[in-house]
Amino acid sequence: MARAKLTKKPIDRLGEESENAETILNYFDPQNPVEIRIATDVWEATYDGVCHRLGWQTLKLPEDVISSLKAVARERLKTNAPSDLKEIRLAVTILSDVWKSSWVDFGDVGVDNWYEIWSTVRPSARVFLRSIYTQLAEADLSGADLFIADELAQWKARNNVRHLGYVLDWHPVRGALTTSECELLRRAITCTKERETDEDKCVRVLTWTVIETLKRPRQLLLVSLDGLKQITDGNNTEYFLTVPKVKRQRGEDAEWWPISKELGSAISDLKQKPAFANLRSAHNRLFLWNSEALSKNGEIPSWEVRYKVAQLIRSYEIYSERTKDWLHVTPNRIRHTGATTLAMQGVSRNMIQYILEHSSPQSANAYVDAVGSNLLSAIDRADRKMGNIFAELSKCFFKGRIVTNIVSRPIHIPQLTPGLALVGGCGRDERKEGICPKHPFFACYNGCSNFLAWKAADHKAAQRFIENRLDTWNAAAGGPAKSKTIQEYERTHKAISEVIKEIAEDDRPES
Repeated sequence: MARAKLTKKPIDRLGEESENAETILNYFDPQNPVEIRIATDVWEATYDGVCHRLGWQTLKLPEDVISSLKAVARERLKTNAPSDLKEIRLAVTILSDVWKSSWVDFGDVGVDNWYEIWSTVRPSARVFLRSIYTQLAEADLSGADLFIADELAQWKARNNVRHLGYVLDWHPVRGALTTSECELLRRAITCTKERETDEDKCVRVLTWTVIETLKRPRQLLLVSLDGLKQITDGNNTEYFLTVPKVKRQRGEDAEWWPISKELGSAISDLKQKPAFANLRSAHNRLFLWNSEALSKNGEIPSWEVRYKVAQLIRSYEIYSERTKDWLHVTPNRIRHTGATTLAMQGVSRNMIQYILEHSSPQSANAYVDAVGSNLLSAIDRADRKMGNIFAELSKCFFKGRIVTNIVSRPIHIPQLTPGLALVGGCGRDERKEGICPKHPFFACYNGCSNFLAWKAADHKAAQRFIENRLDTWNAAAGGPAKSKTIQEYERTHKAISEVIKEIAEDDRPES
């Protein structure tokens, strides 16, 4: 591949105006510019609820080099995220640590010296060192050379870059949640917690919102007080959340994202609570709580949300049979799980990219590729063959009742002799609820509260039927449709396992 030719790009060196300037206006978000204070030797700015600082006073570098680095830093901080302050600080600190007393400027730092520096610093530092040196060379500052910058551009910064698909390969802590783990989380997070504090409620509803919208916590923390939209048409009410953009899309118009009626009602109830009312009015934010960072910097940082979410989930004591520990949940892991589910349902790469608001299609590609290669169903297949050891069998899937007599419409295993394949009945009141539109077997086991599972039925025969169907589908051609169907079969298999377990553990007659 041909190298991109680097050229001179002059930037404003420390002229009179720059020397006297006290602030830089950062336009990373054009609609909300951030003021970066540069009047002293410590530059600072508040961004994402964190105060970022860059100190120049302790650097052991020649004055000319420091002056050039400041010029490059000013240029970067006009358009890059204000959090670049910490990355620039890391890079210039490394330069200060390795700088030799015999070096006057970068003209004395050869390729061999750069190779020595490169081999001793971590990958993220390499990226910023290379970027800053390239800007120095393009601006012809302090002896930085375009030839060396071009050489650095060819060096690999990260030695062990892992494709996102590997992260999604059911890693027990970082990858997507299994189906049963996801069901346990959803069931916990959508119900009011016993003795729930106002802060717990806010964190719970925020987590619920991440589950439904797959948005970053930083985006949701920016939702304004009027961000919840309610549209009523006759007896039908729909809810939407106006979610601002962040990262590279910051400054673009906020979009309306649909949410469920249950979540819309929970957010509306949260909004009406008197707790934190003064904070909401002062900051015009929907999701917030008493936070030191909020009072100091005007924003709750993303790291605090991750901590609060992990703390809340731990309080539910959701136990994962897969890890033999409490379920580990972060907003990022919820997004992984949601994107995985979208890919399983056959949603296109472009749509996944749009929903997750990734700037690059490569991340979305990983989810689609993972589903296509069957990585995401591997645990469920192993789980079924090993007796559902990964499934938390606590009625995550089976929502009906165990009965001793069939008193209503019978449910049979498909394709088997009806008289020998009776598994239960339907308790739906069709006069009030209408005729059930779902499949009279799969949907019965998997989540229907009207299903009456017959205690004396051969539910293991139902399992064997599902296993035969799974073997057929696993042998079929790949694709999203296949993955979605296999997922439904696996869920039904787990539901039947729950019925078998409940019958074995509870021998009480139906009252």
